[in-house]
Amino acid sequence: NGTPRQPLLVPLARACLVLETHVPTEALEGLSGYSHCWILYIFHLNTDLERLWETSSSMKLKAK
Repeated sequence: NGTPRQPLLVPLARACLVLETHVPTEALEGLSGYSHCWILYIFHLNTDLERLWETSSSMKLKAK
């Protein structure tokens, strides 16, 4: 999707988060008092993880 792993590489990046209707509004109380929010997502349906782990050690790219 083109999103960098290091957020400092794209300081002006913005996102829009749409929550399901079953998420209670109380879960977001006080959120407006913060300037940033970390959103964690687990790709639980990814079935190709072993291939990723096999090739990651051979990659020569370095993060800035």
